[in-house]
Amino acid sequence: MIIGSRLQALMKAKGITQGQLARRVGVSQPTIFKMIHDNKTGSVHLHAVARVLETSPEYLSGDTEDQSPNTSDLTCTAEDREWLSLIHDLNAKERNAVRQLMIALAGASLAADAPPTAQSVHSPQQQFRGQR
Repeated sequence: MIIGSRLQALMKAKGITQGQLARRVGVSQPTIFKMIHDNKTGSVHLHAVARVLETSPEYLSGDTEDQSPNTSDLTCTAEDREWLSLIHDLNAKERNAVRQLMIALAGASLAADAPPTAQSVHSPQQQFRGQR
């Protein structure tokens, strides 16, 4: 069961509204409202909510009194968390654009690190009518 009072207390401590939490998790605000008030046995979004609130899913579900996060999941530096926070505040279209840019940049850096090959990256020259 998700303990709504724990969820609300953590949101209040972090100064996060239901709407802000919903955006960071990638769900609607009514989904967060239901997690707080319906006392359901679980949610597919519980791990994401716990990650944003820097706690464990076990704490939110009442299985433990220890609200510290599972440290094996948190190997990010402060700078990494800052980047993630900025990305979480974007809408889905903007996040996808950032993702595509990061993939392109990572691919470019991987290509720059690769040893040169003998093959040309250009297509072979073709003859067209009227050319010799």
